[in-house]
Formats: sequence, structure tokens, C-alpha cells
Amino acid sequence: MRTKFAKRVFLIGIVCVLIATFVVIALKRAFSNYEFNIKYSFSETAISNFDINENEKNNIMNFLQLAYVEDNEIAAFKTSSSDVNLYSIHSIIEISKTLENNALEQAIKDSVSSSIPMDLSAMDILNLMYFINMCKYAKIQYDETDVHNRLQEYYDSESKLFFLTSNNDAVHIKLVLTALCITIFPEIKNNTKFDIENGVKNAYDNYQFTTDENVTLYNSGGDILYCMDKLGIVDRENIALKNEWFNQWKEYYEKMEINTLTSALAYAEYYKIAIVFDKNYSAQKLQDFYNLLSVEDVGKIKDLYMLNNVLQQVPTLNNKEVNDFISLQIINSINSKSIYNVKLDLKETVYGVMLSQKTGFVVDKAKLQNYINSSYECIYSVSSNLDRINYLYYTVILDELNNNYQITCNEEFLQNSINDIIKELEFEKELVNDIVISRKIVEIVADLQIHGFNINLTQSQVGKITKGLNMAVKSKEILN
Repeated sequence: MRTKFAKRVFLIGIVCVLIATFVVIALKRAFSNYEFNIKYSFSETAISNFDINENEKNNIMNFLQLAYVEDNEIAAFKTSSSDVNLYSIHSIIEISKTLENNALEQAIKDSVSSSIPMDLSAMDILNLMYFINMCKYAKIQYDETDVHNRLQEYYDSESKLFFLTSNNDAVHIKLVLTALCITIFPEIKNNTKFDIENGVKNAYDNYQFTTDENVTLYNSGGDILYCMDKLGIVDRENIALKNEWFNQWKEYYEKMEINTLTSALAYAEYYKIAIVFDKNYSAQKLQDFYNLLSVEDVGKIKDLYMLNNVLQQVPTLNNKEVNDFISLQIINSINSKSIYNVKLDLKETVYGVMLSQKTGFVVDKAKLQNYINSSYECIYSVSSNLDRINYLYYTVILDELNNNYQITCNEEFLQNSINDIIKELEFEKELVNDIVISRKIVEIVADLQIHGFNINLTQSQVGKITKGLNMAVKSKEILN
């Protein structure tokens, strides 16, 4: 009995030793480092070896200048979808022109030159006008042909006027918008792509002038006269025929009490039509309104463009207290960047730096490194696994670009980041994302190994990724 029991114990012991050995071997193999047969670098930067001519180089540098953002701490490139409030910037530019404040003008130019977007295709016609006005103001180059091509998308070839939303816009909207276009783009009057003069003349021939106070001045004739004046095609004989129409509106507006911004703005719009009939028409009512303006009054005004439409018609802007307050408001907006919502973009910065190195565009390396350091710090602050790998992937690329293909981040941090990202892979609900994540992980590790860094994937991690890829090729979502 004892002999049989001893044999059983012995056999069990042997089995346990074998199992333990197999476990150790399996664990050792699972946690051993995977050896790449072929190592390659980042696929998303593989197309950087191309030639450019001098003209292409200059065009790229102009684009980089508009996308480059640098302040006291960081340097980076912004996304083309940065939400810049073009209307607000346009407003402060226009009011600075009206106030003729040189210091304010320079501050705006310095701010605008590094903050405005470049993607014309993302702009509607109003933002396009604001954008070009800023370019002209800050002396920033732009492609006039591209702008005119974009304008064509808002040109109604039948009415020969510009529209805001569609060809079906009311003629009143088209006339005011066309007048604005002529103001911002005076060169289009001689552009064969547009036949604005005939469009305005045709609109005049078919226009029904009214004196219905419920319709508003511009919807009853002011719009066509304003547009003709901007085109310089006002016919004095025809204008004389409209004197009765004008005198009725004159009676209405001269009875108006100008004691609020709204009433002052209404009178200012009337005044633009009044000077079409009489170039010496008095602006005393607007002058009186301005003279009585206080800092408290201006502080309540949220829309500087509305205020500017009034100030433009005031003969003498000598209310120093009000002028200084407006200037201070604008300077504070610029300094606080409240008029900008610039979105720095890691991926855009990668390509921006690559193009900078190709063209000789100067990027502040120390400030760029500050941006790189902050990007490393963001890896664990984002919630999704895809965002984490994107931060890691593009930050490593950027770090290498800025440091001659070395990295400033310690290896332990990088290895732990990779391990944590792989742990989150499931290859189930987020199958497409997990494949992208896997690809970027492999590229990071392979690239860093090429450059001599001790960053690895274990056999177990490779097995997990391989299993996920095998699942993926069976998925219709992937195959499609």
C-alpha cells in the first residue's frame, strides 16, 4: 500500500514539475520580446522625400505663415478648422480704420497676421469678405484667382448679382450683398467672370420704389440706390425722378429721435442714401448722438460693427474718452484672444514642421519642444484609446523631427504607455479603431528600435494583435 502511494505521489510530483515547466516556458515565451524581421518607420511621414520648385516653395511658406502660431511659451500649427470669429475681427478692423488710431492699427495687424484661417473652401461669402478685408489690412498675400473662383459660387448668372444662400434670395439681399462685394473686391467690376453693372441696371429698371414705412428704407429702394452708388453708376437725371420718394423718407427720418444705438444706426443707414441725393446733407444728428455718448453707453454695446456703422457717418470724432475706451476694449480682446478660438493641432504640426524643414520656414525649436512636452503630458489625460495612441504617435514623430531623430521622453514612460494602450484593445465594438491603434503601435515600436531605443512588444502582445487582425479580416465592416 505504501509503495503504491509513494508511486502515486512521485508521479503527481513529476506531472506538477512538467506542468510548472510548461507554464514557465509559456510565460517566458509570452513575455519575451518579439523580434521584427523587417523594421520600418512611420507610414504617415513616408512621402516626405519629394522635390519642390521655387514657386511651390514660396506658396508653401505663405501657407505655413498663416497656419503657424507662436506665443511666449509654445510654437505649433493650427488646424484649418480653427474657429476664428471673422466677424469680430472684421469689426475691430473697421472701427480702427474709423478711429484712425495708429497704435491700435498695429496691434490688430500683429494679431491678425498670425491668427486668421486660410481654408477658403470652408468660408461662406460673408466670411470670405471678412477674410480678404483682413488680408488687405494686414498686407497678407492671397491668391486673387482662388478668391474670384470662390466668389463665382455665390454669383447668380441670371440676375448677375451675388447671393447669400441661393439664387432664390430676394433681390434686396442680393443688392446689399453685391454692394458689399464691390466694396471689398473693387477689382471684380472689371472681371469678365462677372457682369455686375448690367445686373444692377436691370434690377433698377424692374424695381418698385415704395414709401411704406413697414417695409424699411432699404427694401423699398435704398438697396438699389446704395448699390448703384458703390458701382459709381448713379444717373443724376434718374435720381431726380426719385426726389418725391426720397422726401417722404426724409420726413420720416428727420422726425426720428436719435437717443439709442438702434435709432442712430437706422439714421446712419438713411444718411448713406441721403448723400446720394445731396452730397452736402447734414450729419448733425449723428454728431450730436456721438458727442453725448459716454463710456457707460459704449460698455453696453456688444456689437462694435453696429457702432462703427454709426461712427463712420460722424463728421468729427473728438470724444476722446469714448475713443480711448473703444480702443482699450479692442486691445483687451486681442490680448485675451477672446476673438479667436485657435485650435492647435498635433497632426497639423507634424506636417507643418516637415514642410518647414523642406522650405526653410523658421519654427522656434525651443517653443516647439514646449508644445511636444505638453503633448506627452496629454497622453493620459484623454479618455479614448484612439486619442491616446494618436497623441503618442504624432508626439514621437514631432519629437524626432525637432531633435534629429532622437526623443526627449524617457523609455519607461513610452513602454508603459504602449503596454497600457494594448491592454485596452478588444477588437470588438471599436474594431476599425483598434486596427488603426495596432498599426500605429507597431510603427512606433519599430521606428524607435531603428533609432536605438529599448522599446519592445512582447510575444503575448503580438499574439493579441495578430488574433485581432485575424478577426478583422472576417469582418464585412473592414472588407468594405
